[in-house]
Amino acid sequence: MKFLLIVGIVLSVAVLGVGGLGNFSCAGFSSVKPSSIHVAELKTSIFRVEGMTCGGCAAGLRAIMKKIDGVQKVKASYEERKAIVTYNPAKIKPDQIIAAIEKLGYSAKLQKIGGTKN
Repeated sequence: MKFLLIVGIVLSVAVLGVGGLGNFSCAGFSSVKPSSIHVAELKTSIFRVEGMTCGGCAAGLRAIMKKIDGVQKVKASYEERKAIVTYNPAKIKPDQIIAAIEKLGYSAKLQKIGGTKN
């Protein structure tokens, strides 16, 4: 029983390290500190979209736009003639979003570039 207790303590110290969980490392992984993890800041922009004639157009635009690398969220409305797109500006720019919308057969203009979100 003492042997299992000692093995448990040794394994705990080996996994947690002397400083606790602040610096975890394991064979095959580099040391990762929680503060070193970077979360990309997202932007939300509003695009004026002309040419949508029904809710199906808006649903199709949403579905296809969400598949684009860097696009996180899309709200589209044919009634309001707009698309609200949340995206990672490190991966995609507003002019690329406009080009993607136009490739679907609609015309698009940037109305407003919004702030950042985490």
